Amino acid sequence: MEGEKLEVNIFKLYPQYNQQSDRRKQNIPVDLERRSCVNRMESTRPTLDLKLSQDINRTKDIFAPFLNTPQIQQPQFEHKSNTTFRQIVISALSPVVPVRRISSLPDNVEDGNYARAAGLIGLMVMNLPEDGRDLQDGWKQITTGEIPEHYKKGYQSAFSFFRGTFLEPLTRNTNPLGEKIYNLDKTLYDTTFGQKIMEFLKTDIEHSIKTKRSDINDNFVKAYKFAGTKLGKIMGRSLLRMTKLGVAALSILEIPAIYKAFTKRDSIKENVKAGSKQTTKSAMYVTSMISGIGIIGAILAKKGPAYSLLGMGIGSAIGGLISKGFNKLIGPN
Repeated sequence: MEGEKLEVNIFKLYPQYNQQSDRRKQNIPVDLERRSCVNRMESTRPTLDLKLSQDINRTKDIFAPFLNTPQIQQPQFEHKSNTTFRQIVISALSPVVPVRRISSLPDNVEDGNYARAAGLIGLMVMNLPEDGRDLQDGWKQITTGEIPEHYKKGYQSAFSFFRGTFLEPLTRNTNPLGEKIYNLDKTLYDTTFGQKIMEFLKTDIEHSIKTKRSDINDNFVKAYKFAGTKLGKIMGRSLLRMTKLGVAALSILEIPAIYKAFTKRDSIKENVKAGSKQTTKSAMYVTSMISGIGIIGAILAKKGPAYSLLGMGIGSAIGGLISKGFNKLIGPN
C-alpha cells in the first residue's frame, strides 16, 4: 500500500507526464487505426519540455564541429612532429657540408619551389670534390689532432666559388671567358661594400702567408691576418669566406619564387604586394644564410678545420631560423 501511495504522489508532482487517454473516447475507430498504421500508444507517451528540447539542440550545436571532422587534428599534429624531427636531424648533420647545402630542400619541395630545389642539388653536386676535401681535413683534426699552421695563427684564406669544384677546369684563365670568370670569383672583402665595412671598423690586413692549397692557376692560396678591433677582425675573416658568385647564385635561385609571386594573382595591385613581400623574404634568406655561415664559421675556424665546418653548420641553422621567423613576421604573400 505504501508503494502505491508513493507512486501516486510522484505522478502528482509531474502532472505533465501523467496524461491518461482512453481510446474509447477518441473518434478514430480501432480498425482505421490499424489500417493507417497509427501508433495507438502515441497519445499516452509524454512529450519533452520546450526548455529540455532547446538544451539538447544547443548541445548538438556545440559538439557538431567535433563530430563532423574527427580526423583533422591528428594529421596536423603528426605533420608538425615529423617536420620538427626532420629539422632537428638536418641541423645535427649540417656540419656535413653536402647536407648543409641542401638543408632547405624539403621546405622548397613542400612549397612547390622546384626550381630552387633543383638549383640547390646542382650546387651540392658541383661542390662535392671541394666539400670532400674539407671533410677530410676536419676528420684528420678529429682523429690525429693535426691542424694546418695558418689556422693556429689566426689567418684566414680567401674562399672561392669555383676552386676545387667540378667546374674549376672551365674557369682557368687560358681563354678570354675563363679569365673573366676567374676575375669575378672574388670575396666580398674585395668589393666596395667590404672595404667600406673595414674602413668603418678601422680594420685592415696586417700580414699574409701562402698556404699549401693550390689556386685555380696553380698558385698557392694566400691566408690573411687582420689588425684592428676584435669585431673588425671577425668581420674581415667573415668577408673572406663569402664569395660574390656565391651570393649571386643564391640570389638567382630566388628568381622563380619572386616571379611566381608577381604573377599568381588576378589584379596588378595584389601581384605587386605579393611580389614585394617575396622579394623581401628572398633578400632576407640570402643575407641570413650567407652571413650566418660566414660569421659563425669565421669565429670557430681559429680552432681548426673541424670547428670551421661546425661553425658553418651552426651558422646555416641560425640563418634558416632567422629567415623563417622573418617570413612569419611579414606574413603570407
